[in-house]
Amino acid sequence: AHIKPFKHLFQSSDYCLLSTEINPDLIDYIIRTCERYQTQVFIKPSSIHSFPENLFSKTTYFIPSSYELDCLIPGNMPLEEKAEQLFQKGCPNVIVTLGGNGCYLKNRQYSLHIPAANFNIVDTTGAANCFIAALAVSLSKGSPLLYAISYATYAAGISITLPGVQTSFPDRQQLEIYLDEIQDLYRSLS
Repeated sequence: AHIKPFKHLFQSSDYCLLSTEINPDLIDYIIRTCERYQTQVFIKPSSIHSFPENLFSKTTYFIPSSYELDCLIPGNMPLEEKAEQLFQKGCPNVIVTLGGNGCYLKNRQYSLHIPAANFNIVDTTGAANCFIAALAVSLSKGSPLLYAISYATYAAGISITLPGVQTSFPDRQQLEIYLDEIQDLYRSLS
């Protein structure tokens, strides 16, 4: 009932960003709807200790924090091995956010640590959400994945310099100031 009136939005959307802080049946329904309309799915696995196995292959970008990754795959193995396990479950892109240590990308092409942008911390509350939103924005402009992650890294970095969540998200003009640094980070990863 919550989604059906808005199904038309999926027809014209390239991406759907989902947090798992909603009803699991609703998540399943949204992902199946995205699959029907070939809308790529970003999952932020918040407040969960499991994710349905059949949905990994329908999720284009699975983006847990290191804490969320540990909740999903408990144990003492390195995060690279845990990300590999999620990748093996069918998710083509696993990006683990690591706060001040950047992020880790696991996909068919890369097993790669990406450093954080160096900004003074005021409030980190919205950084992961900012990262995911900026990643989607950059990808929607046709950027290669490593560039989009570089762009998102700087967006998240800027966001930690301000208090709040949505109020801390930078706009495109703020990010344009850092385009040279974003490009340098991208070149260092390529």
